[in-house]
Amino acid sequence: YKAYSNRITFIDHTSYDLIGPLFGRIWTKYCYKKILNRISSLFTDDSIIIDFTPIAELEFKNNKRITYWYDLIDNFSIHNRFSEKEKKAVRDKYAYVDENADIITAVSDKAIKNFLNPNKYVMPNGVYLENQNHECFIDGTPNKVYQLGFVGFVTDKLDVDFLNKLSKKFSIIIWGKFFDDSIRDKLNENIKIAGAFKYSDLPSIMKSFKVGLLPYLPEKSHDESPLKMYEYFKYGIPCLSSMNFEIKSRWFVNYLEYS
Repeated sequence: YKAYSNRITFIDHTSYDLIGPLFGRIWTKYCYKKILNRISSLFTDDSIIIDFTPIAELEFKNNKRITYWYDLIDNFSIHNRFSEKEKKAVRDKYAYVDENADIITAVSDKAIKNFLNPNKYVMPNGVYLENQNHECFIDGTPNKVYQLGFVGFVTDKLDVDFLNKLSKKFSIIIWGKFFDDSIRDKLNENIKIAGAFKYSDLPSIMKSFKVGLLPYLPEKSHDESPLKMYEYFKYGIPCLSSMNFEIKSRWFVNYLEYS
């Protein structure tokens, strides 16, 4: 980053609109419009604008100096935390992007499959090379307290039934903030709930369990990023998931394929 920082422009804009944020995510649809012309005037040479906002309208189609690159983090049009009105706004944004973006990227095939734009590409969160002789996944910390662990926000897409079934044979710890308190009440009492954490705590958190979990209900999933899988792999932790991602590895298992 530092090597190219003189070629990257960061635009910091503070909105003094006190009413707009009361409308939640929908407010972001129009919150950039007033500064678009000012932004466009900054570019005298050919430039690339990277947009990853799910709702905000950024119209650069008439500016020939700008390459408009849209990057999907998740497929927010089916996001379980978005209202129906917000999902409609996302679909409108995606339709505009599909027609006008010069390039579209996403972290998974599922997230990008409905776009018709010919310049669409899957750009995964990381590069994984399987090495049969690599021993980074061999557990060298036998003092780990829990056999299974989950790290991330807890919402109603968590596969509670699967976790409760696992908890009858294995010790489980859950790290993360609960956005749906009803889920907490449905979990078996022997599942340890560690609560919210800071990202800087992650190295110590990953030492507390042997196998990482990505237990999401397929009907509530939204073609999300495999970032958590890469986080587990970074710390030499195998992953048990309800979803398939772009890699094939003996350290990654989709449990739905065996149920």
